[in-house]
Amino acid sequence: MEPFWTIRALQACRKKAQPPFQGCPVHREIPGNPGISCMTGQERSEEKSECVSLSPMRETVPALPERVCVFGTGDLGRSLGLRLLQAGYSVVFGSRRTHSSSRLPHGAQVLGHAAAAQSAHLIFIAVQREHYDFLVPLANQLKGKVLVDLSNNLRKNQYPEANAEYLQSLVPGAEVVKGFNTLSAWSLQNGPSDANRQVYICGESVEAKQVVIAVASKLGLSALDRGFLSVARELEDFPLQLFPQWRLPLRIAIGLSAAFFFYLLIRYVIYAYVTQGDDISFRIMVSLANQVCPIVSLIMLSLCYLPGVLASILQLYRGTKYRRFPNWLDHWMLCRKQLGLLSLGFAFLHVLYTLIIPIRSERTGPQCLIPQRPGMTTPTCPWEFWDLACTSYWESHLFPPSVTFSAGGSLASYSPSWVT
Repeated sequence: MEPFWTIRALQACRKKAQPPFQGCPVHREIPGNPGISCMTGQERSEEKSECVSLSPMRETVPALPERVCVFGTGDLGRSLGLRLLQAGYSVVFGSRRTHSSSRLPHGAQVLGHAAAAQSAHLIFIAVQREHYDFLVPLANQLKGKVLVDLSNNLRKNQYPEANAEYLQSLVPGAEVVKGFNTLSAWSLQNGPSDANRQVYICGESVEAKQVVIAVASKLGLSALDRGFLSVARELEDFPLQLFPQWRLPLRIAIGLSAAFFFYLLIRYVIYAYVTQGDDISFRIMVSLANQVCPIVSLIMLSLCYLPGVLASILQLYRGTKYRRFPNWLDHWMLCRKQLGLLSLGFAFLHVLYTLIIPIRSERTGPQCLIPQRPGMTTPTCPWEFWDLACTSYWESHLFPPSVTFSAGGSLASYSPSWVT
């Protein structure tokens, strides 16, 4: 007996079709059921094939996970394979010693280089440049494959060309993409944080880079396309840079500290010794340094807020905030966080020196480096020094809005929100 939903489906299909010919012996209308014709089994099967079946759906078979290959069973290769397995990929390791690779993550497969290259379209090369020679005999197996170069160098300009370019010359039939070289094995094992979530890639093939970007997104990373493979040398130099955004602020802080230190040294110590014969060199390490720290701290704090004011004026002059700033202002804006932190550090040193002075004065008596003028008062009680230190620290760093330390790496992050 046909289910009721099949009869309703047949009836709906017949309403769209032409009415049956009254004289046709095949289509016979059933009494009491107008619109439904009595048909043979073969005709009913043909009729069902033309209509949409409303029968319950069968269970779908789950698709097999995408397979990727990793050449290299070191710390970086094992960590990358573990993250790929956690993301749902099927991982195949290519190794010269397939039987001695016991430290690989559970669930991964270990094959020889040739068999592993044939099993996946995407291959991660997690070996150093000195060991690229094993890829030359695999040129036929690697033809049309996407090779991701993860290698770095020990120093800048170590080789005449980039490692990715050298890999492309060894395997000309493959599509080489430089990427994931800024990630460490530790960050892959423990999960990327905000500091190392962004990865840079470059390559000649747009399709190959899209494949790598899709894998990076599935791993929870943010991939940034830097262009063609000629940028690979720049990407390989990124891990060799030590605090690149701190270079200019540190140079400014050291230069200001040295300039004001020698100025105060000449004015208050050397000049007093030459003109009056007073030897007050013992005050250099405490009193003189305590004069330098607040001056440098306030200058660094002003340099932290000044580029934002200049950027606002420039945006108002242009009438839009969607034009790029000049290179000097753009670099200055990106260094605001470092300038603010250095200003905070000098202010903290000023607080420490201010708290040390009363302790030292209890043993040697009240001392002041700057000559007293009429109407000037010098704190003599330790609580007066501590109140002065805490007040200056609060007014210079904690009272202003904390927007200084929210500057990001993108242009939109330091665009003033009130400029339209």
